Amino acid sequence: MQRVRGRGLGVGTVLGTAAVVRTRSGIPILPPMPRRLAEDRARHRSSEPPHVILIADDYDMAQSVAHSLPWGRVVGIVAASAPPDLPASDLPAVVDVPIQAERMTNDMLILLDAGRGLVLIDPEAALVAQYQAEAERIAPRRRLFLEGAHLPAHTLDGVVVQVIAEASEPAVTAGADALYLTLRSEPPVSGVPPPAPEQQLEEAVRVAAGKPLFLMHTETIPAAAMVQAATRVDLVLVVPVQNDPSRLTQVATDLITAETLCQEQGKICHLPLLAAAVTMDFSEADEAQDITRIETLAARGAARVLAQINLDSPRCVRRFADVVAAATSALLPVFVHVDEHTLPGAPLEEIVRTLLGAGVSGLLTWHGQVATLKELIRTLNVAECREALLRQFVADGEMP
Repeated sequence: MQRVRGRGLGVGTVLGTAAVVRTRSGIPILPPMPRRLAEDRARHRSSEPPHVILIADDYDMAQSVAHSLPWGRVVGIVAASAPPDLPASDLPAVVDVPIQAERMTNDMLILLDAGRGLVLIDPEAALVAQYQAEAERIAPRRRLFLEGAHLPAHTLDGVVVQVIAEASEPAVTAGADALYLTLRSEPPVSGVPPPAPEQQLEEAVRVAAGKPLFLMHTETIPAAAMVQAATRVDLVLVVPVQNDPSRLTQVATDLITAETLCQEQGKICHLPLLAAAVTMDFSEADEAQDITRIETLAARGAARVLAQINLDSPRCVRRFADVVAAATSALLPVFVHVDEHTLPGAPLEEIVRTLLGAGVSGLLTWHGQVATLKELIRTLNVAECREALLRQFVADGEMP
């Protein structure tokens, strides 16, 4: 297997048979169909055109051939040179790669990743199988959840609110929309030590079976294991930041470094999303800090916020609603732990009404409460919850 890198154009990963664009007196010549493909087509009488990746010395030359190749469907381009100001390509392409078309041969298998600017020539069978599983969505760890319990919870006015529970079989059975995993390090009451961190992650990926997985970041799992796990599950890495948002930047840097090393080793990997885990303390007098923190998290690359809150006064509720509004403006969904501290002394329905009125995108709970929360969400109207919350703010003197 040969690996070359260049500048990616467009997006996507494609697999195809190499067809080399050669020239005669400076004029590009249509590549002939490889003999193997011609024999295969004659034997099976297949009408489906093979996927082809063009290899050329010049990108414009390949483009001139791409839409006129009679025997195959061009799905990607590899070119040794290209203008620096090319617009976005309609085909995934990698250009400025150190190859010479004259030295390449037809009928090689090519795996092209435009997003990473990576070309694998004659990739190993394991990489091809992994690509095909992802492309056809038939990864062995992925299930299709068709039962009613797994349907998303829509409010009466059509807002989807995710319900997330611990990574366990009961949570999946209960219909959790996503799972979260906090690695165990201390032995339970039984005294039996927990599995190694990487084993716990692998088990959570297996249990998730295609549902998103929120993993609490820890130094005990190498970044390489995380970027490889992200190819098998929609992984969200939750980074506790509190008063140090720079941790998001450091974790992102570690993941990018690990991704690069994995690619150099011929492994398929993927960067997980980052989420910031925060405990929101509204006892501080400076309300401007609430908004500044959200803006900082968004600027540092957070794609989600997981919040532990204690709304023990009307002012705390109002400040929390302001924070969620700022996060929404920054396209940053907020997920909240639902427990006895969320809204002390309030029944579950009042807690959910308050959180939906504030604009949260999801609720974190345990598996025994998943079905109850989903049923409750389906009976509520977010617009009405928001109006009721605003009226309460006025009554409490939190709004004029």
